[in-house]
Amino acid sequence: MNMRRHGFADSLQPGDSPVDRRVSSCAGVAERVPRGALVLSSIACCLAFQSIAHGGSGFELRSQSATTLGSAQAGMTAAAEDISYIAFNPAALGKGEGMQFAIGATGLLTSVRMSHPMASTVLSTPIAGDDGGNGGTATAVPNLYFGADIAKGVRLGFGLAPRFGLGSYWSDNWAGRYHAAKSELTTEDFTPTISFKPNDALTAGFALDIQYARI
Repeated sequence: MNMRRHGFADSLQPGDSPVDRRVSSCAGVAERVPRGALVLSSIACCLAFQSIAHGGSGFELRSQSATTLGSAQAGMTAAAEDISYIAFNPAALGKGEGMQFAIGATGLLTSVRMSHPMASTVLSTPIAGDDGGNGGTATAVPNLYFGADIAKGVRLGFGLAPRFGLGSYWSDNWAGRYHAAKSELTTEDFTPTISFKPNDALTAGFALDIQYARI
């Protein structure tokens, strides 16, 4: 059997196992691959994908609660100091009583500068321009929370607080203006929450995170 895919030749012999056949067809490197090497290769691929997924954390905001910021976010998923903790732990809603309301804002100040910018066209013609100035931003990130009793041991509430955001804003004469002059990602998160407290020793909470993102 002779098979070619993506420029690699399949050099299989009669009696090869299905595992050997798949590996040879995809890699075109060896006729037989030890099963131990195949396992190590799979682990390496998983680690590579895991590191790529962590790249999204550069957009993450941790400004959902002024209280958790004040404690360096220690225990934010287990504590219930006030109603703003429902952003991290829905059961925190059940620790309150009566009607609760919280509102806050966090200042977000970023500075992004470029040194010695260079840009060119597809024909390698240089594009004149400056360094774009400070591409960062100064803004306030708000948050809002509400909770109230609807029955004995049952509370209903919601939260409004963005979880992701990032932006860069360059001058009109920036050297890279034909690539991007203004780039922005903003999100709006609405978190309806309900909690149940059957006794003083147990509190359970459930929430949905409904997110709207705009680029």
